[in-house]
Amino acid sequence: MNLLFHLISKGKKLYLFDARTYSIIEIRNHLSKTLKLLEDNSYRVSKTKFLKENYEKEWKISLSEMEKLISNGFLSTCDDEYISAPSLKRLVLMLTDGCNLACKYCFERDKPSDLKCHAQMSSKTAVASLEYLLKNSPYQEVFINLYGGEPLLNFRTIKSLIEMGEKLSKIYNKQIKWFLVTNGTLINQKIANFIKDNKIGVQVSIDGSDIKHNIYRTFVDGRQSYDLVKKNIKKLEALGVCCNLLVVLTKANVGDLRWLEELKKTASGKIAFCIAATDRKEVLPTNGEWEEFISKYELFLKNQDYRQNQTIGTLVNRIKKGGKLYFGCGGGLEELTVSPTGEMYLCERLDSISKLGISVFDGVPPNDLWRKIIGHVNSSRCKKCWLKYLCGGGCSHTFRSYSKLNRSFKWHCKIKQIEAESAITAICKDFYHEK
Repeated sequence: MNLLFHLISKGKKLYLFDARTYSIIEIRNHLSKTLKLLEDNSYRVSKTKFLKENYEKEWKISLSEMEKLISNGFLSTCDDEYISAPSLKRLVLMLTDGCNLACKYCFERDKPSDLKCHAQMSSKTAVASLEYLLKNSPYQEVFINLYGGEPLLNFRTIKSLIEMGEKLSKIYNKQIKWFLVTNGTLINQKIANFIKDNKIGVQVSIDGSDIKHNIYRTFVDGRQSYDLVKKNIKKLEALGVCCNLLVVLTKANVGDLRWLEELKKTASGKIAFCIAATDRKEVLPTNGEWEEFISKYELFLKNQDYRQNQTIGTLVNRIKKGGKLYFGCGGGLEELTVSPTGEMYLCERLDSISKLGISVFDGVPPNDLWRKIIGHVNSSRCKKCWLKYLCGGGCSHTFRSYSKLNRSFKWHCKIKQIEAESAITAICKDFYHEK
C-alpha cells in the first residue's frame, strides 16, 4: 500500500484527509491508533513489521478496515497518472520595469543589469502580445495580467490595450479577463473609474499596519506610502471594485498579526501572503519569528468563519469540487511573460533562467521544446506531501531566492498546511454540525 494522508484532530475526534481523493473520514477505534503510527504517509517495511509484531490484533483489524476504504474509493494507493502540461491561457505584461516605490525587498533590485531595459511597453507591443495569446491559446477565455514595475506608470498603454481588446475579443470570439497588480499609489479617480468600467481585477500590495508597511515600502524619495495606498483602496471599494490584497511577509510584520484584522476591514477581496523573494538577511524573518507567526496565524484562522475568509473559502470549494493543482504558478506552462520590449520569458521575475530568446513579434507558437516546468513541485519534498494537490508547489523564484541563504522553504509549506487544515476543519464542522 502507498497511502498519502493527513490526520487532523478536532476536539476528541480524529479525521483523515486523503491527499488524492480528498475524502475526509472520521477515524475511530483501532484504525486511529494504527494511522497515528503511520502518519509519515508511507508503508515502510520496517514500520509495518513493527506494527505486526507489537500491535498484531489492532493491525489485522485496521488492515481490514483500510482495505474496505480503498475498495470503496475513499482511500487511494497511487498518485494520479502523469498530467501533461496545460496549454497557454495567460500572459503577464511587464508594462514597465520602472517603479515609483523603492521597496527594500523587491526582486527587481536584484535583477542583473543586462535584464533591466529601463523602458515602457508600447501600445504596439502590448497589442501584439494580446494577439499572440488569442492566436495561440485553445481556450475561449484568456487572461492578461497587467504587471510591472508599477504598471500604472504606463496607464496610456493599458488604456489603449483594453480598448483594442474589445475589438480583438470579437474578432477571435474569445473573452478576455484583465487583472492589475499594483502598489496602489497612483490610483486617482479617473483610473479608479476605468478599472470599474472595464471590470479589471485588482491586487494591491500592502504589508500590514502603517508602521510595518512603511519600513520597507517607501517612495523613491523616502516618503511613506501606507496612507495613500489605503486611501486608494477605499476609493476602489467605494465604487464596488473588490480589492485583493498581497502581503509580503518580512521580519517587520510576522511578529504581530493585529494588522490582519484591520486589512480585513479595508478591502473585500482575498488577502494572500508571499514570502519576500530576496536573499537579504535583514529582511527575512528568523526561524523563531516564523514560529511566532505560524502560531498566531493558526489561532487567527481558528477564530474565523471561512465564509468571511476568501483564502480558506477557496480551499473549501476546491476540496468539495475535487479541484487539483498539478503545478505551481503555471509559469512556463499556462502562463508566459512579456518584457517591455516584447521578449518572452517563462517567469514574471525575468531572470536569466526563464529567458526564451524569442519575441511576441516572431510568431513562434508555444511548443513542448521551450514550454517547460521551471518549478520544484516534482521534488521529493513535494511528492511525499499530503498537500501537494492543493498547493502545487509554490513560487519557484522565491524557492531559489530563499535557498541562497541555505534556509528551508518549510515556512511557505507550513502556511499552506495550516490554511488547508482550517479548510478541512470547516468542512467537518459543516458536515457534522459541530460547534
